[in-house]
Amino acid sequence: GNPPGDALFFHFSGHGAHQHDHAAGHHEAMDDSIVPEDARQQGQVTENHVHELLLRPLPAGVRLTAIMDSCLPCAVMELPYICHPEQGWLEDDCPHHIEC
Repeated sequence: GNPPGDALFFHFSGHGAHQHDHAAGHHEAMDDSIVPEDARQQGQVTENHVHELLLRPLPAGVRLTAIMDSCLPCAVMELPYICHPEQGWLEDDCPHHIEC
């Protein structure tokens, strides 16, 4: 693991998409996702998966800087904040964020 004080960096430039979230309990739920180069063989990487792989395992005191450059304004990290280009950081009112 990473000790407190470590700084990590994650970058994705590529296509963003939406796919049905079958685990949400209703048919209209959608997951934001990123589409890696091998998506046809391995599938899209959903926001829930990104959260579980990158954010949930972060120990206290470790900082992650992530840049998500995709064609859709998708959240992908399942965080309760969004960065609005004109208003800065805003709390996202989506009630379905993952609890940490």
